[in-house]
Amino acid sequence: MPILKKNISIFDPLSDFSNYSDKDLVVILETFSLSFLIKKEKQVIAYETYLNDKNNTPYFLYGFDIKDVELIQNKFRSLIFLIVSPFHTYIPAEEFNSLLIEKYITFNFGEQSTLHYTYDKIDSLNLNNVYAFSSNLYNNLKNHFPDAPFYHAKTPLLNYFSKINKGGESLYVCVRNNSFDLFAYKNAAFQLGNTYTYNAAQDFIYFLMFAVKQLNFDAKNLQLFLGGNIDKDGSIYDYIYKYIRYPSFIAPPEGITFSKNFENMPAHYFINAII
Repeated sequence: MPILKKNISIFDPLSDFSNYSDKDLVVILETFSLSFLIKKEKQVIAYETYLNDKNNTPYFLYGFDIKDVELIQNKFRSLIFLIVSPFHTYIPAEEFNSLLIEKYITFNFGEQSTLHYTYDKIDSLNLNNVYAFSSNLYNNLKNHFPDAPFYHAKTPLLNYFSKINKGGESLYVCVRNNSFDLFAYKNAAFQLGNTYTYNAAQDFIYFLMFAVKQLNFDAKNLQLFLGGNIDKDGSIYDYIYKYIRYPSFIAPPEGITFSKNFENMPAHYFINAII
């Protein structure tokens, strides 16, 4: 697999990986990386990531075949793909027309070439998440895994946050390398879902506080929940703590546990894949 290189590989030494038929696999497809998370029942027992090795060009434009990844060649009990795509928008269910999904994207992002257009229903919010991603990638998935469902990566996050939100002014922030997803709620009602790109911690806090101001939230009293690539020892957290009084980390769904070899990696690191 010449265009992707393994970055992280964690496998529970006490689990039997000679047989995958009793295990569930979640695959996160980003523009420049792949991530794999394996669960047995409700325990996370493996996590593996690959990074693009082709100078910031999406791997799926190189004729990449996901079937070539050794891990995914195994027969799992279930397989789900989560797709990270910037081309998406939320449409209220009462205004949604499935014949117009391409127009929803072009209205917001302009004409896009060689994309596949689709949508996810978010019943908890009475919304549809309309999105587009590479046709090459779509054809790759459908050719090799025709029965495996795929969703925009924000769809399960929204469903989970809507379920656990307890009212008031709340922000859920999922941090990636150089970008973060922000979801805002007020009195349990969804207010905003957006993605911001950043190059430094100063950029991060600027966009976060801009969203707080835009929403007319009270920074001293809002609830901020953090997930993904962030921890208390980093500069981003330091900036957050200067402006927001009560930051905390997003807890995984009830019952989810991690095998012992994950003890040095907090559960909120994996929130994008375990919900």
